[in-house]
Amino acid sequence: METSLARVRAVTVQGALSAANTGRATDIDPYDSPIETLLRISCKSIGLRLCREDKARMIHTIRLLAMDIYALYSGAGLRNVVLEEQRDNRLGNVLVVKELGCGTARLSIMNGEKGEVIARVECKDSSYECVIECQ
Repeated sequence: METSLARVRAVTVQGALSAANTGRATDIDPYDSPIETLLRISCKSIGLRLCREDKARMIHTIRLLAMDIYALYSGAGLRNVVLEEQRDNRLGNVLVVKELGCGTARLSIMNGEKGEVIARVECKDSSYECVIECQ
């Protein structure tokens, strides 16, 4: 059984997601960036699908926590951003962050430097990339 961990080394965001209205959600986010926090959770779910075999329980836990955090941020004023579970043919269900009204996000996986993997999520006018290292 695989015991690799997924480490999110970097997250970059472009488009409307980077300018989303966060309302008071910034006040309750420990890093003052609710969008980055949600993106990191999405990247972690993608990374766990890429790096682990024994992942079902961990993915389920992350999904439950992510939805609670998203509900908290939405209640505090986060607008026009959606966190949802989406099915990918290669990875199974992963969490993606996208603009409201976007439809289905496109997920692409590329090899990066030093054994890292780059996951790119694109939808409508926004995209984000996750640099993931399997440890």
